[in-house]
Amino acid sequence: MARAKFTVSSSQVALESQENVDGEQATVVVTDDNVKGCWLSTWEMLLIAGMAAVLVTASGLVVGLTVPDCGEAPSPPPTKHDGWRTPDTVTPLHYAIELKPYLDPADMDPEDFYFTGNVNITVRCDKETNRIYLHTRRLEVSAIQVYSANDDTAAAVPEFVTSSYDAEREFLMVDLRSKLNVGATYYLYMEFTGKLVKDPNAMNGIYLSSYTSANGTEMWHMASQLESTSARRVFPCFDEPSFSPTYEAVIWRKKHHIALYNTPLLSSSASGEWMIDRFGVTLPMPTYLNAFVVCDFSMIETETMHGTQVRAFSQPGRIDQAQYSLQATKDILEFFEHHYRILYPMDKSDLVAVPDKGGAMENWGLVLYREGIMLYDTEKDSVSQHKSRATVIGHEIAHQWFGNLVTCHWWTHIWLNEGFASFLEWQGADKIEPEWKLWEQFVVDNLQSVMRLDSVPSARALVVPDDVINTPSEISSMFDSITYDKGGAVCRMMEYIMGTDSFNNGLTLFLERHSYGTATTSDLWDALQEQSLLDGSSADMLDGQHIQTIMNTWTLQNGYPVITVTRDYVNGGATVSQQRFLRDSSPTRHLTRNYNQSYELALEWVTADRDSWTSPERLWMHGDAEGE
Repeated sequence: MARAKFTVSSSQVALESQENVDGEQATVVVTDDNVKGCWLSTWEMLLIAGMAAVLVTASGLVVGLTVPDCGEAPSPPPTKHDGWRTPDTVTPLHYAIELKPYLDPADMDPEDFYFTGNVNITVRCDKETNRIYLHTRRLEVSAIQVYSANDDTAAAVPEFVTSSYDAEREFLMVDLRSKLNVGATYYLYMEFTGKLVKDPNAMNGIYLSSYTSANGTEMWHMASQLESTSARRVFPCFDEPSFSPTYEAVIWRKKHHIALYNTPLLSSSASGEWMIDRFGVTLPMPTYLNAFVVCDFSMIETETMHGTQVRAFSQPGRIDQAQYSLQATKDILEFFEHHYRILYPMDKSDLVAVPDKGGAMENWGLVLYREGIMLYDTEKDSVSQHKSRATVIGHEIAHQWFGNLVTCHWWTHIWLNEGFASFLEWQGADKIEPEWKLWEQFVVDNLQSVMRLDSVPSARALVVPDDVINTPSEISSMFDSITYDKGGAVCRMMEYIMGTDSFNNGLTLFLERHSYGTATTSDLWDALQEQSLLDGSSADMLDGQHIQTIMNTWTLQNGYPVITVTRDYVNGGATVSQQRFLRDSSPTRHLTRNYNQSYELALEWVTADRDSWTSPERLWMHGDAEGE
C-alpha cells in the first residue's frame, strides 16, 4: 500500500512538560522545527512586493519574482473542546501496540525500571477537524506522525503542526495544518516512554510485581490493570468504553521471560539478548480490556469441549495450586456457553496469578487474579476463602459475556457489566460446587448488605445521567456496592418477575444484538421487552407493562420501599401501601425530596385454601396506587 507520509523525527521534536494535576510529569508539546513550506503575514507580503517593485524599476532586468510555494493557507486554530469526553470527530478502528519493558535487575536498579513503546492507531474521520483529541497520562511522547491510510498516493496529507496537553482532562491534542477529510482513514503514530513502579497502592496501567524464589532471589515481572481509565498510562489512546476497535501487540522480553497478551502468540524472533513476540489481532473491544504480562511463570493447561485453550500461570513453586482454578474456569466457561447459547469467542482463556495484585480483572483472553484468589492452598485456605475463590472465578468468567462481548456504552451504565457479573457469579460457582448451595446465599451476602447502604437519603441511583460522571475519580466512584450488589439484586428481581426462561432468552437476544459493541440500560430493556412479547406468559406476568416502565423505578431512583399490609378482618381483605424505607426515620428525614418516591411492585401471596407457592396470586402496585 502506498502511503503519503509526514514524519517528525526525534531530532525534530521539541518536548516541554508541566506538572500534572497530581504532580506527575506529562508531555505537553511536540513541535516540528522544520515545517515544509511557509506562510507569510500581510506585512511580509507587502515588503516583498515593495522590494520587487524597486528591483524592477532600478535595473529593468528583472522579469518576475519567484516566491516560495507556500501551499494553501493553514486552517484556523481549532476551537477548544470543553467536555471531558473526546469529541465525535474521529473514531479509532485499530491499534498496533509495541512495548519494550526494561525490568532486568542485571541491567539497572529496579527503581529505574521503565518501558518504551509505540502505537499506530488507525482512525476514521467522522467530522471535519484539524485537531485530534486522545488520552495519555504519565507518558513522555517523543514523536508523532500522521499519514493517510487510504491506498491513494494522491491523498492529501494533513501535516502535523504541534501538540499540547490538557493536564486536568488528560487530553493529548494533536493539531494538523489542514483538516481531515470526512470518511477518510488515517494513521496516527506515536512513540512514548513510561515508568515501571512497584506500588501496592497504585496498581494501574502496567506495573511491577515480584516474588521471592526458592533461593531467596527477588524475581521481577510486569502486569497490567487498565480498568477503568488506565489504558492511557500504557499507550496514548481514546480511553473510553464507547469505542470498540481491534488491537494487535508486539512485546519485547528477555529470553528468560515469557510474554502474554489477550490473543495467542503468532511468532517469536530474536534480536540480540531480546525476544520479540508478536500476537494476533483481538476481537473488537474497549481499551480497558487490553492486558500485558511479562514474567517467568510456569504453566498448566486444559481445553473446553468446544476447543478453547485454557491455561493457568503462576510462579514456578506454586503452579500445582492453580489446578482448581484451571478446572473451574473450564467448567464455568462451558456452563455459560450452554446457558446463553453463545460460544466463548476467543481462542484462549488464560488466567494468571499475580503476586501483590488486588482482586481480579476480566481482560478478554487474559484474566489476572491475586495469588490468594487463584491459588488454592489445601492446607491453609479456609472454607470462606475457597468459597470466595469459586465466586470470583464465576464473576470474571461471566464478564466474558457481560462486559467483554457487550460493553457498557458509558460508565453510568457500568451495572450492565458488574451487576450481571455479580448476579451470575453465584450461578457459575453453584455449577461447580452444587453441594455448597451457593445460590441460596445470594440474599445474605449481596442483597442484605447493600440494603443498609441504599436506605440512606444520600444513596445514589443505580443508573445516573451521563453528564454526571465525567472525571476519572467520578468514574471510579461508580465501582461501588450499588453497582455490584444492588445491580445483582435487580437482575435477580427481573428474573423472578419475567420468569427464568423468558429472562434468559431475553439476555441472549441482548447479547446477540450488541455483540462486539456497546449497550445502554435502555438497550437491555428493549431486548427483554421484545422477548416478553414473544413469550405471552411473560407479558402476562408483567401485567401488560413495558419492562422499562417497571425497572426505571428501580434503576433511576435510589432506595427501596417498605410494604405495609393492613388486614380487614371484618370484610376479609387487606390494603397494601408502600413508602421508601429510610434507616433513620426521624421526622426531619421525611422532608427529603425523594422520601415519597414509589416503585413498581409485584406482590405475591397464597391463601389458606391455596397454600402452594408454585402458583401464587400476583398483584401489581403501580406508582402511588394502593393495592387491595
